[in-house]
Amino acid sequence: MIKVIQQLLKWFMVLMCLAAGGYWLVKQGVLPTDLLDNFTQSKAELVTYYQWTDGSGNVRITREPPSGNVTYSSFQGSPGLDSQVQPVASKKPADAPSAKVISTYRDDLEATLIKKEMLTQCRWVITQLFNTEKQINNAETEEREQLCKDYRQRLLQLPSLNCKASMDDVKADICG
Repeated sequence: MIKVIQQLLKWFMVLMCLAAGGYWLVKQGVLPTDLLDNFTQSKAELVTYYQWTDGSGNVRITREPPSGNVTYSSFQGSPGLDSQVQPVASKKPADAPSAKVISTYRDDLEATLIKKEMLTQCRWVITQLFNTEKQINNAETEEREQLCKDYRQRLLQLPSLNCKASMDDVKADICG
């Protein structure tokens, strides 16, 4: 009987050490803080979303895939995410040359930052920041002011959502 109790106490100590180690890893930032959300939020609560750019240059996020031959990406997220999306059209000047850029430094940075994020909301904010940045670069003076205001507000969402990406990681010197 005493040996059984000793064995149980040993296993209890091992479990306590593992729990303390896991807690320490989360606090050190080695493990994501929202790792426990995967255990508390069931897969049934997640919704599949589809993201694509329409013919007008608007980024769309909906619960239904686009119709026709449109390239899109899908991801899992919290219900109601699509109602938070307010598409903003990007204007292209009429005389802009039609050249296709394969990849830029900012595109690569965006992809890297999105891969590091665990939270759907953080990935969405980062995507919106980079899209707004592109719109600012193509905007006319009147529209640029409002886009810069939107850009600054979205930047402030990163720390409030506890995103891994910081404002300095994303911020571009486009609004002065």
